[in-house]
This record gives sequence, structure tokens and C-alpha cells, in this order.
Amino acid sequence: MAVIDSSGVVKRYGARTVLDRFSLQVEPGEVCALAGPNGSGKSTFLRLVLGLARPDDGHLQVLGAKPGVAHRRINYLSEDEAIYPHLSATDNLSVAVLARGEPAPKREFVQQTLDLLALGRLGKKRAGSFSLGMKRRLQLAMTSLVHRADLYLLDEPTNGLDVKGLLWLKQFLGELKDRGASVLLATHALDELQDAVTHFAVLRDGRIVSKQPVEADQLLPSDLRIAVDQTDIERLRHAFPRATFVGNSALVSKIDVADVYRLLAASQIIPLRVDAVRPTLSQRYLDAFKDE
Repeated sequence: MAVIDSSGVVKRYGARTVLDRFSLQVEPGEVCALAGPNGSGKSTFLRLVLGLARPDDGHLQVLGAKPGVAHRRINYLSEDEAIYPHLSATDNLSVAVLARGEPAPKREFVQQTLDLLALGRLGKKRAGSFSLGMKRRLQLAMTSLVHRADLYLLDEPTNGLDVKGLLWLKQFLGELKDRGASVLLATHALDELQDAVTHFAVLRDGRIVSKQPVEADQLLPSDLRIAVDQTDIERLRHAFPRATFVGNSALVSKIDVADVYRLLAASQIIPLRVDAVRPTLSQRYLDAFKDE
């Protein structure tokens, strides 16, 4: 059973239709990136999943129930800054735990959580004085680490993250996938998270126009980049007349690597390097908007 099961969802705000026959399923263990232009409805759909807004039409079930029913099994990271600036990092974490109706966390748990996100030395410092990256890491801890959930909804989780935070986030997404939790994250940072997501979906004009597994996407035929010595450039141009040339390299498409080496040998060219150029998620995303 899908963790998020939506079909034909419509959401309007006044005369504006934000989601128009939107359909998306997120299965157990999926880490699905939801990409779309600003204002395309990504955050709106997350609000519907949380039960903070209601669809005007269509079907939507979350964890086998109506949105909002299974909220204790969901962790949500808002795109907006959602920390208590006048409290310390330690107190922010404690408040996040208490807000779930759970007992006050032990000091060891709080310290371990802060250490995990490289905030251990700042536990007593007011969160309002933190840098943007530090605030975002604290917010990730408050929304994702104080409670174990079956579904994680992350709205632009990379916003403001520094390198440490991004590396931790990618590792954390891998851990969630391994234990069978599901993640739906709205993001523009497709390439930064390419090796951390299992699927990505493109939202355009209020509906999903594409959802692809990332692994299968990476197995599609790739371009090949052939780098040669400068003295071999002319022979390379003759051997691959349809290639795109940049400096001492040629980019060739729709050709088997064995055929590439046969043509190189026939032209008496010893390449410096032949590399596969994998399509990025950003390129796949742009394909959905190539008519624009």
C-alpha cells in the first residue's frame, strides 16, 4: 500500500488553481524528490498531506487514512525558519520533544543529537545568534531526529545548509531508506541530492508530468566524452563528424562504447580518456520544460 496515494487532486485558492488533477504515489522506502518552478504547488501539496488544507477534489490518503489522522507517524520540516531564537539549541530540542507529548529528553540524548549535526559545542548558545546553516541544522534535528516516523515531509531541506549539513542530510536520507521509511522532499537542489533520492517527480502546471526512478534513469544510454592529445583533434573531428567539440574533447551521443574504440583505432587515435557522461536530474527536469 502506498504511503502517499493521491489521484486527481485539485486545490484552488480563489480563482487560482494551484493543483490541477495532481496524481502522485510514494511507496514505502522511497525517497522522492518533488521538483517544480517556484509557486508550482509543491508546498501546497505538502500542506494537503499534513491535513493543514483540504483538496477541492480528488483522492488523497496518507498512511492508509485521511490526511491528518496519522500525524504522529509523520515528521515535517518547514521551508520557513521554525526555531525559538531566544532559546538555546538544547532548549529548542527539549521543546520539540515536549511538544509531541513525550517526557523531557535526557541530557545525553540532547547532547548526542547536537553532536550528530556538529552543534555540540553550541548547546547553551541562543539559537537566534546562529548562522543560517546552523539554524537549518538545528531545525532538521528538531523535526527529524527527536521522533522516529514512517513518513518524512521535507520542504526545501537544503536551504541554507552548509557542507556539513548537506553531507549529514544525504547520509540521513540513506538511513531512512534503509529502514523502510518514506520521504517526500520538495527541492530545487536536484543534483546535490541525486545520489540520495530513489525517485524524482516533476510538477508542472499543477500536475505531475513525470516520475522516474533515479536508478533506472542513471542506466539510460549516456553520452561519451573523448579526450585526446591536441595533435589528434583533426583526426578526431574526421572520425566523429557529428560530435560536439570543446577544447581537446568530443562529446558523442547514441553510440556504443565498443564502436567508439573501433573508430578510434581505425583513425590511429590513442585517447587520453573516454568517460561516460551521466544525465543529471537537473537535465531531466529541464527536459520537462524544453518547449519553454
